[in-house]
Amino acid sequence: MIGRILVGPAVSVASFLIADVKRLGASRQIRKAWLLHLVGLLGLAALLRLFGIPFWLYALTSAYGGLSIIAVRSFCEHQWAESVEARTIIVEKTLLSWIFLNNNLHLVHHKHPSAPWYDLPGLYAERREAWQAMNNGYVFQSYFAIFRSFALRPKEPVIHPALPIQTAP
Repeated sequence: MIGRILVGPAVSVASFLIADVKRLGASRQIRKAWLLHLVGLLGLAALLRLFGIPFWLYALTSAYGGLSIIAVRSFCEHQWAESVEARTIIVEKTLLSWIFLNNNLHLVHHKHPSAPWYDLPGLYAERREAWQAMNNGYVFQSYFAIFRSFALRPKEPVIHPALPIQTAP
């Protein structure tokens, strides 16, 4: 998890940029998206300058830090399991729920995708035990509990479609 938080945003941004640069010449939509993005960045740079905030400081704290926080949420949203419901996590108590729009109750979101984010805690509370049974107990009390468990070790083996799956003897 530490690697995902500290290095993940750089890898993600680099991968995204490389993929887009490769397709830039062939896609009008990508060129338009980048043009609009650059216009937005110019506006942001002007606003930052107005308030005396260096662009590098914004990029390092707000942008990179924001991607790191998102990496915390996505670290364990899904896992491999035979049952579809058992693949999706529930993180019960977190100060980050407002930032994540209650997506910490990810199974509830999957089962009620059209429910507004602010209804997810109530939907979860109404049937807490049923939700936990549905996802085979893929429940953590908090993101701190996840961090304690997986800060320096992988949560599960990464299954890649191009690599052979090795089973334990």
